[in-house]
Amino acid sequence: MAPEPQMRVNPTGANLREEAHAKARVLTLLAPGTIVHLERTDGDWLRVTFRGWVHKTTVKALTSTEAIK
Repeated sequence: MAPEPQMRVNPTGANLREEAHAKARVLTLLAPGTIVHLERTDGDWLRVTFRGWVHKTTVKALTSTEAIK
């Protein structure tokens, strides 16, 4: 099984939401620079390891040299 892609939260932070839409309840604010692992996608939304959803514009994929091993 391939490792899940890693992503870094943008400098403005990211709302972690209960569901994959903008009006879903916010569970918490992920701090800028937080590393998350992508589990799956739903349109413009990404399910991440904290068991919630972030919009794809609030994170950036890490390159292989940036990824935490």
